[in-house]
Amino acid sequence: MDTRLWIILSVMFILIGCVKENNPVVSEEDSAFELLQQIQTAGWSNDVWCDGERVFVADHEMGIAIWDSSIPLISSPVETFKTFRPVRKAAYCPLTGLMITIESEEFSNDDPEKIPGILSIYDHRAANTHPLTSFGFSETDYAFFELDNETLILVSVSQQDGLRIDKIIWNSRIERWDHHDRDFFDWIHFESGSSMGVCYSGDIIYIANNEVGLTIVEVGSDDEGRTDLTVLGGVNTPGAARNVELNAEKTHVLIADYQSGLVIADISDKSNPELVTSIQPDGCNRAFDVFVRNDFAYVLDEEAGLYVVDIKNPNNPELIADYYTPAVKGVFVTENNLIYIADEISGLIVLRLPDSFINS
Repeated sequence: MDTRLWIILSVMFILIGCVKENNPVVSEEDSAFELLQQIQTAGWSNDVWCDGERVFVADHEMGIAIWDSSIPLISSPVETFKTFRPVRKAAYCPLTGLMITIESEEFSNDDPEKIPGILSIYDHRAANTHPLTSFGFSETDYAFFELDNETLILVSVSQQDGLRIDKIIWNSRIERWDHHDRDFFDWIHFESGSSMGVCYSGDIIYIANNEVGLTIVEVGSDDEGRTDLTVLGGVNTPGAARNVELNAEKTHVLIADYQSGLVIADISDKSNPELVTSIQPDGCNRAFDVFVRNDFAYVLDEEAGLYVVDIKNPNNPELIADYYTPAVKGVFVTENNLIYIADEISGLIVLRLPDSFINS
């Protein structure tokens, strides 16, 4: 074959492959979903967050792309918040106006879904885009609770350093955020496991501790009134716990257990949680994340995409729908059942499940 012809044909095949990759593949099982919109973002969509009015996409080297949440979304973001490093995970704190990110310069071939990085906190309302603070180098996840518009409690987990808790407060005297409250700060280094995901509710922290399973930690105080973290208990899971969320009643935790799908544990006794059941739909062999909204768990699998599981009865979970995307990274579901998916190849995808599925 002529060399020039071979080159032309090779380029054509590559272009055809790219076109195919940039459109989510829809199988017969996907018919339950209504595809409202798909937007190709400027970077690599790694995470998504919604505060009800705006949609925030962690767009890797492009920073955080922000859309008005009105459907349909306009094709371009209304704002782009440039982060100090490529961003892999992001959340917006609506009361304080702070943004929390995990940023990383490089990818990891070992586990592309849980790449450790540096945790940074930004003031979205500030003129500059330098972080207020950054720490760690192997951070994998965080959770937060806003006490009011001047106080944020932040818990974060690290593959190497375990668990830490911080308080960020607005110092009106110097008119800046203060993140050096040593009385509130504490951390725990776990002897085994590598912390991958975290959920924070009240005075209890739930940690997806990879090969160790679930670890439960209480937030208390020592004799001098300083914050004190204490391990209450835990339970091994059959796979590798990558992330964890509570059900609406806070009676059970839902664990994305990688090769074992979705694992559910009863946490009535925090010191002795018990595994009650699991569900592993066909193709769900690498579950790395879970998001819970009302009575449904939205499970992400790094190869198969999204699974929606009815958890009204946590002892008998039922798969109600699944949706394939080629490189899913994050999901956020609103109160009115809009499903936002961050997909590294396909960008931002907006889905809706019919009321007949949600209310059945």
